Amino acid sequence: MNNSKTNRWTISVEQNLLATKETWVGLVEELPDFRAECGTRDDAFSAIADHFKNLIKIGDETDPIMIQYILNPTLELYLECRKNGLYPDYPHFGGNDSVGNVENYLSEYGIDQSVFLGVLDADEDIIQNLSLKLIENICKSKTLKKSGETHVIGRGLVLPDELMDWLICCMLDGLRWNRIEEIPVDLVVLIRARLVPGDSKIETKIHAKRMRQQAVWIAASAIAAGNNPSFRFVAKHLKVEPSTVKRWFSSEDEFKQEAKRRSAAFDKTGLLKPLFPNGRPVLHPK
Repeated sequence: MNNSKTNRWTISVEQNLLATKETWVGLVEELPDFRAECGTRDDAFSAIADHFKNLIKIGDETDPIMIQYILNPTLELYLECRKNGLYPDYPHFGGNDSVGNVENYLSEYGIDQSVFLGVLDADEDIIQNLSLKLIENICKSKTLKKSGETHVIGRGLVLPDELMDWLICCMLDGLRWNRIEEIPVDLVVLIRARLVPGDSKIETKIHAKRMRQQAVWIAASAIAAGNNPSFRFVAKHLKVEPSTVKRWFSSEDEFKQEAKRRSAAFDKTGLLKPLFPNGRPVLHPK
């Protein structure tokens, strides 16, 4: 093989950060010769060709920041590109050239090669089934840990978190490669489960605030009906412990004062008063 042309590729990509459009055009025109000399597989050759053809689409002159990002795709350089009005293509996970490299690894966890190829092709049924499989894996992991099982990943009982996250990225990339804009619902649920688990502190705070508001409205309705609601009274309606309701308020006085203010919205039977007792107002009279 002629190393001189191969070295020219290396020099052009790594050093010529101020390359013009014509430079990249010349490199693409040499691609067939490059394939013949290097014996590159067709799928890998196509990826190389697409890579450099995308550079040509940038404009009359390739922006040096874009080239830096292509050579070193960090988040910092991606932000720099976007701030300069550029739309770089982020690095992809998986790809046809990685099928053989991950086949044995995936098979260890019961994931067939055909499933991975379906992911790359954005096969909706395969993506949904794989998403459900990974959701089941999350549930299984929680169940095993609650039962006292240890080293569940090392013993091969569940999939590693890093494998699940990598497969999620492959599914998202497969959808993007095939220009499918809608993400399957099962994949959305899976992503939410990985990003924000059910025991998220933020979600717990939001839920507590929502329940606090319900507690105030329940107490307000009782006050309007002539009752004197307590934490135990509200807890019974919300199906929680009285101590849980108590934690939502700094004191019992705060609880009763808020409820008393809201009680004006209810009638003497404890039902909400009509929003428009005299009929809905005419906003645009003729």
